[in-house]
Amino acid sequence: MASRHLSYRSNWKSEPLTCPSCGWKGTFEEARNEAHETLLDASCPQCGVLDAPVLAMVSWPVSSEMEAEVGTLTPEERQDYEDAKAHMARHRSEKLMPDSPLPDLPGDIIVLEWDFQPYDPDDKTWCAGDTVIRHGDTVVCREPVVYEGYLRFVEVLAILRTRYGTRLHDLVPTSAGAAWLYGDRVKPDPRIARAECMQASDHPTDEVLER
Repeated sequence: MASRHLSYRSNWKSEPLTCPSCGWKGTFEEARNEAHETLLDASCPQCGVLDAPVLAMVSWPVSSEMEAEVGTLTPEERQDYEDAKAHMARHRSEKLMPDSPLPDLPGDIIVLEWDFQPYDPDDKTWCAGDTVIRHGDTVVCREPVVYEGYLRFVEVLAILRTRYGTRLHDLVPTSAGAAWLYGDRVKPDPRIARAECMQASDHPTDEVLER
């Protein structure tokens, strides 16, 4: 079944969706949302993170459609548009890539933290900081945060596993990192999502939101 493409001008957040694989029913906002450069997609929250079908997608204001309509946006929508466009451009240029340099880390067992660092503690907007991967006091890498970035977590984990191999014991979200990773979902299930993200690890810990 092809994914439905919804208009940003429609009431897409409350659009009813049904998963063809497991029968889950809910709205776009209740589904597992993943932000991309030009759109936001909604996949089934009950199916596995890596094989959940994409049920619908909606174009971000940075798409060509919204570029053409930018003059009709309200001041609030225009600011969202400008913020999203700048944030996505920065993410493209600064995100961790397979060939990005990473520091040598000591030890046979490496546990990293997935943290969030705001640019300004008083700024609560959705693109107001970086995801920071730490090993103790060492910053391993950082990139502009992706809200509810499940799939980005998987991509970063794969790069780290390639670099550090089986020494990478775990990638643990801090409380701040988890807040952005799992977001404000109606029925969050972070342990299941993270367990699937960490399926390549031989010995994942049980920590998710405790820190």
